[in-house]
Amino acid sequence: MAWVSWEKMCQKKKDGGLGFRDLKAFNLALLAKQEWRIIQNPDSLLHKLGNNPLYTWRSLKESKSTIDRGLRWIKGNGRSVNVWWDRWLPTPNSFKVVSPRSQGSMVERVEHLLDRERGFPSLPNDSRIWLWSNNGRFNVKSMYEVAFKELKDEKEKGERGECSNPSKMADTWKSIWKLRSKRKVTEWDGCAWCGEKETSGHVLWDCKTTAKTRKESGQKLPSWKNSHRDFFDIYWKLREKAKDIDWAAFATMTWCIWNNRNLYKHEGRCKPAKVLVSEALRYTEEYKYSNSQTIQTPRQPPRVGSQWRPPEIGWYKNNVDAVVFKEDGCCGVGVVIRNEAGCLIGAMSKKLPFPLGPMKAKARAAEEGILLARDLGLSKVIVEGDAKTIMVAFTESDPDTTPCFIQKVVEGAKFRLNCNTTVHVLARHACKVLDYIVWVEDTPPIILDYIHMDVFSLGLPPINESSIILTIKNF
Repeated sequence: MAWVSWEKMCQKKKDGGLGFRDLKAFNLALLAKQEWRIIQNPDSLLHKLGNNPLYTWRSLKESKSTIDRGLRWIKGNGRSVNVWWDRWLPTPNSFKVVSPRSQGSMVERVEHLLDRERGFPSLPNDSRIWLWSNNGRFNVKSMYEVAFKELKDEKEKGERGECSNPSKMADTWKSIWKLRSKRKVTEWDGCAWCGEKETSGHVLWDCKTTAKTRKESGQKLPSWKNSHRDFFDIYWKLREKAKDIDWAAFATMTWCIWNNRNLYKHEGRCKPAKVLVSEALRYTEEYKYSNSQTIQTPRQPPRVGSQWRPPEIGWYKNNVDAVVFKEDGCCGVGVVIRNEAGCLIGAMSKKLPFPLGPMKAKARAAEEGILLARDLGLSKVIVEGDAKTIMVAFTESDPDTTPCFIQKVVEGAKFRLNCNTTVHVLARHACKVLDYIVWVEDTPPIILDYIHMDVFSLGLPPINESSIILTIKNF
């Protein structure tokens, strides 16, 4: 029997473990949940007690360093945030200012960076959010991952099979667990067919017996003469250089080769290459057929349709969307505002020169859409986006933490979940924009056909430029 440490079994499946809960990390996550409640409720009795040597405070203190790794300030008036020491920037590494503080600098708080001469409206107080959730709210699941990682970093690294790129190792385990094959590839310890040094790369690839079996399978695989120590290196070379590989058949064939090696080593029997190939082919076909019959309904609910629907009479539909351009390190925002007749009231394509994540980018898109509606003087607005978390967050917005200039629009606005191709095209166009472009009295040429298609699909009368301009002037 092969014994595996508990630490190894508690790792995620993508990291080579079995996904069991680490009890210490889970306990820290539950303690952090209580500390989060105290942070969010400064008027509570426990918060007023401060660093009291009570058992409650001693217990919560255990999770303080862990929860600090997941907190970040959201700027309001900037009075509570230290520019140099606090985590307040949207950079995913440290969330802090990395440049050294210059001598004689008088900047201490974020409020010192605000331009008061521009006449900012009254800003809300600074608040802290939880970094590792989509909506900024604390949850035990994400806290457990932070605590587990912290405990793992504290322990000495044991002997483990690692490739030069850890992200590739995680992707490798993910792809293995997702395969529709009889069994997943397990850990190995050597070859039994020849006298050469036994490694996973040799047993499953370099060995002459293995090469003969793979050739018999008919798969178009490259032949490399140099020896390989780790089979993961071979796997990634195939992923990068070889194409048109049936990975389910490849994994099943690898499993059959490994079983044949164990059969020969422990029982002295060895199956011929043709028998192994026929077994692997039969296993692959059986499981492909079985999965095609059992998986009939998708796990995810069907996505909301992208067909545009007009708002109620007297209201305006504000479609917003965002696109992340990872290679360029920026994001694109698209906004399209139309009335009940489908006439375009305003549109915007804006580039955000920040490497934001998808959810943060869509939140900025909703904010830009609200600001554009405010600039156009619209009060009855229906904001639509394809991110459910963002739409729910605006619907349940807290007046104490939401900026006042957004509250004025939120008070008379409705938020709905929907995706629209027109605004998505405008968001993708932002990569070609230097800063931003706003259209008020004409329709952007790149979405003109989409606008007409949305109107024609609903049976509304055709739109012409004169009707758009007339609507805006009358407004």
